[in-house]
Amino acid sequence: MRLRLFIAAIFILCSPSIFAETNACNDTAKTQLELNFCAASEFERADKELNAVYKEILSRYQNSPAFLKNLKAAQRAWLAFRDAEMKMLYPLSVENYGSSHPMCHATAEAAITMERVKALRKWLGPFEEGDICGGSVGSFDEPEGK
Repeated sequence: MRLRLFIAAIFILCSPSIFAETNACNDTAKTQLELNFCAASEFERADKELNAVYKEILSRYQNSPAFLKNLKAAQRAWLAFRDAEMKMLYPLSVENYGSSHPMCHATAEAAITMERVKALRKWLGPFEEGDICGGSVGSFDEPEGK
């Protein structure tokens, strides 16, 4: 919770010139605070992409209630995994990691989030024709009465 408040404070304290793409942000960052902001922005973009992909899957598979039920359960489990993974990586309080901790934490969280985005994208295609082991991938409609 304190980390999220610290990241929010970074957003408020940074100058408007820092609001740029991650690469440009990292290229122009001159202080640890600016680097922390760049990393927080990177995580925010990854989280937005994750939410967009998830919403697109919900939309495309709206006629597959069993799939959607399991997708939602899997996503809740993944969020718990991500949070536990971050706690495993940084098990001590924020004060133990120094001023670069927000940058390192946000960068790691963004990487884990982008791995999830990649994993979820398989439900959006392209789909391999005749993939008999694909399960629900590309099956937008469940058979009646199943």
